[in-house]
Amino acid sequence: MLKDMLWIVPFACFAGGYYATQTFLCVTQF
Repeated sequence: MLKDMLWIVPFACFAGGYYATQTFLCVTQF
């Protein structure tokens, strides 16, 4: 179970970074 959690951490960081980037790009257009 701990391995599963450690495996998803980089994915969560990547998804969070992608979402933050998309939000930033959307905000800067207004």
